Amino acid sequence: MIQSTPDFSSIRSEAEEYMSRMKISVFPEVDMLSQALLDFVREFSWKKILVLYQGSEGLVRIKAVINSGFYELQRKREKIDVLYWEINDIEKTLKELRTNVNYKHIIVDIQTDQIAYFLDVAARMGILTSYHHYMFTSLDLAAINIGGYTLGGVNITGYSLVNTTGRLPQNLRRQWVESSLRPRAQVSSMLLTRNALVIDSVRLFALALNAYLDGLSDFETKSINCQSKSSDEAWDAGDSIYNQFSSVQYEGLSGPIRIDKGRRSDFHLNLIEYDNEGNVQLLGYWNKSNGLNITKSEDQILKEVQKELNNKTLRVVVKEEHPFIIVNRYDDSGNPIPEDAKGRYTGYAIDMMDEIAKGLNITYTTILVPDGSSGRELPNGTWTGMIGMLMTNKADLALGDLTINFERSKVIDFTKPFMSMGISILFKRPEPDPPKLFSFLEPLDNNIWACMIGSYAFVSVFLFCTARFSPYEWKNPHPCNPESDIVENDFTLLNSFWFTIGSLMQQGCELAPKASSTRLIAGVWWFFTLILISSYTANLAAFLTITRMSTPIQNADDLSKQTTIKYGCQYGGSTYSFFENSKIPTYEKMWNFMSQNPDVFVNTSDVGIAKVKSGKYAYLMESIPLRYQLSQHCELMEVGGELDSKGYGIGVPRESPYRDILSNEILSLSERQVLLNLYNKWWNVDNTKCKVEDDSKASSTAAQLGLPNLGGVFVFLLAGLLLAFVIAILEFVINAFINSRADKQTLWSEIREECMFAIKCWGPSEKSVNKYPHVNGNAGAEDLDDLEASQALKPSVMDTSFR
Repeated sequence: MIQSTPDFSSIRSEAEEYMSRMKISVFPEVDMLSQALLDFVREFSWKKILVLYQGSEGLVRIKAVINSGFYELQRKREKIDVLYWEINDIEKTLKELRTNVNYKHIIVDIQTDQIAYFLDVAARMGILTSYHHYMFTSLDLAAINIGGYTLGGVNITGYSLVNTTGRLPQNLRRQWVESSLRPRAQVSSMLLTRNALVIDSVRLFALALNAYLDGLSDFETKSINCQSKSSDEAWDAGDSIYNQFSSVQYEGLSGPIRIDKGRRSDFHLNLIEYDNEGNVQLLGYWNKSNGLNITKSEDQILKEVQKELNNKTLRVVVKEEHPFIIVNRYDDSGNPIPEDAKGRYTGYAIDMMDEIAKGLNITYTTILVPDGSSGRELPNGTWTGMIGMLMTNKADLALGDLTINFERSKVIDFTKPFMSMGISILFKRPEPDPPKLFSFLEPLDNNIWACMIGSYAFVSVFLFCTARFSPYEWKNPHPCNPESDIVENDFTLLNSFWFTIGSLMQQGCELAPKASSTRLIAGVWWFFTLILISSYTANLAAFLTITRMSTPIQNADDLSKQTTIKYGCQYGGSTYSFFENSKIPTYEKMWNFMSQNPDVFVNTSDVGIAKVKSGKYAYLMESIPLRYQLSQHCELMEVGGELDSKGYGIGVPRESPYRDILSNEILSLSERQVLLNLYNKWWNVDNTKCKVEDDSKASSTAAQLGLPNLGGVFVFLLAGLLLAFVIAILEFVINAFINSRADKQTLWSEIREECMFAIKCWGPSEKSVNKYPHVNGNAGAEDLDDLEASQALKPSVMDTSFR
C-alpha cells in the first residue's frame, strides 16, 4: 500500500519519450481522462475514496483524483480521503477492503479482461452491496455482461468512448449483441473501443492523404529504412501529410475527431451505469469544454430505487424505548413470542415503519440491537449500538428515538426528521405543603392588606368629617314637630366606621348618606370594595383548589447552582454529547459536575427513571419520551422548559440510496397527518395512568395579588375622596353664605362659627337651627337680651349624646 503522494515525474518523462513528433494518436489524452474522473468525484461529492490501480499507466489515469485529494481540495478547506493500493493480488486487496467499512466509493483501474474476476471475488467477499459504488476506468466497461452481480443493488459506473446506442457498422452491432447475451462477467472477444479507434484511425489517415493529394499532378513515393537515424532517409512528403491531419475534422465511431499537434483535442465520454437487471443505462456525458453533465432526472433515480426496494427485504435495527419501540417477549398466556413473530415489536416507530412500508410497497425484518444503545464512538474510531450496525452493513435502517446530531451525521446519514423535541429535566414530584392555619390571608400580599386597613380607617374618618361639614347631613330628629329648631347628624365617628365596614363586608347598614359629597364618598368606597372583594374571592378559590408544592429546582440554572440534588443522563447518548460539547456557561458547569461524578450516568432510561423515583436525583432526557413517562408515573414531573431543539430521524448508512425516498415518504405521512394520528395514539393523555399537569402554570395561576395588580382601585378611591372633599367645601360655603344673610352677619363670621362647631369631633350630634329668634320673624330688636340669654343657654338645650 502506498502511503504518500506518488511521483509522476518519471512517468511523465517516459510518456514524453514515447510520443515522437511524427506520431498521431486518436486515443483520448490521458490527462483528459484523469480530469473526467475528477469531475465525476466532485459531481457525486465523494469524500472517502479508495483507489485500486495496476502499474504506472494506472497512476497516470488517476493522478488528477489523487493530486486533488492531497493538494487542491485541501487548499480550499475541503477534503477527499484517498487510499490507494496497487493490485498485485486481487483477493488479498479485497479482503482488506472488506475489513475497512469506511470506504464505500472505489475507483478501479485494472485491465478489462480482469473486471470479471474482480467482480467475482468482490461478490464472494460480500462487498457488492447497495452501499458500494465502483467506478471503473476501462472505456470498455459496456462490453461486460455483469447482470448477475447487480442484483444486490451495487452501483457500477464507468465512461464509454463509443456510443453503443448510435449507428455502428453491422458487424460491430452483431458482435455487441452477442457479447450482451453471454454468461455473466465474460469479456467480449471484440472490444468496442479498440475496434472503433482502428476504424477511425484508418479513416483519418485516408482523409488526410486525400487532402494532401488534391491539386497534385504527381505523387512520388519513396522506400525508407525506419531504423535509420539519418535525416537523409526521411520522406519529403511526410511533413506535408502530417500537417494535413490538423485540418481534418469529422464524426467518427468514437465521437468527434480533431487532431492538434498529433493529439486528439476534443472528444465525448458517455457516463454509463448498470441497473439491477444488468442493463447498461446512460447516466450523463463529459467533454472538455462543459465537463460532466448528468442527464438522468431525480424522478428516474427514485423510480430505480423504488424498483430495487420492491425486490429487497430491509433489515431494520431497533432498541427498546417506550413508546417508540416496545418489545413484547411474552403473549397473554405467558408463552415466549418468537423473535421474528408478528406482534413481537410494537410502538410508535413500528407503526410509522408499517405506514412507510405500505406506502413504498416494501418488506422489512426487525433486529433488536444487542447492547441496547443508540451508539457511541469508541477510542479506536468504531461505533457501538445501532450506529455501529449501520456502519458495518449489518442493518439497512436504524429506527426509534435516534436523535440527529453532528457527531452521528459524520458517520451515517439521516432522513428528514419525523418528530421534533428538546432536552428536559425529569424530577420527582415533591410532597404537597401542609395546610396553614391562616392560609385565607395568602390571596393578597401584605402590602395590599396594609393598604386596605389604612384605606378603611382613612375613609371612615374622612366620611365623618365631611358629614359634619356638610349642612345636608343635619336633619330634624322629630319629624312630627316640624317647628323644632334642633337638627341631628347620624354620621358620628363610630357610625362612620360601622358604615364603611358594613360596605366592605357587603352586608349593608341602616345609615344612608344624604349630601352629594357623602354620597360620592360612599359610591367610590362601594366600587373599591367591589373590586377588592371580587379579586380576593377569585384568588382565594385558586388557592383552595391548587395544591402548592415547594420544588427545590425550577430550571437548569437552579440545578447547576446546587450540589445536593445529583443529575445525569444516559451515557454516550445525544444528551451526553450535548453537554459534553456545549459552550454555554450553565451547561458547561453542569457537565463539569457530571463528569466528576461518573455515577450520575446511566446505561438506559429505565435506570435513570428508577433513580429519579428514589429521590434526590434529576434525569436529563429528551422531552418526547419524558412526557410519555409522566403519563405512566404520576409521581414524576417535568422541571423547566426544553434546553435545546432537535429532531428524531431514521438512520441509514452513508450514501444510502434509500435516504431520499424514505424522506419523501415521511413528508407525505406528515402532510396527511398520519404521524399526528400516531402521536395522539401513543401520547393520548386520556388513556394514560395519570393526568399530566404543568406545575409551572399551576403555581403562576395562584400567585398573590399585589399593588401592581390592585393599585388602580386605590387610585380611584383617592380620586373619589378628593372630589367629595371639594363638593363638601362648596356645600359648606354655600350654606354659610345663606345663613350669614339670614343672621345678618359677615360670611367669614358664619364660616368661623360653623367650623368651630364642626371641628369638635367629640362634640354633640345635634344643634339648634335658629341661633337668633328673628330668623323665624317672631322677635324684634327689643328681644336682643333674651336672644343673648338664649344663646348663652344653647349648649344646655342640645342633645349631647354621642352616637
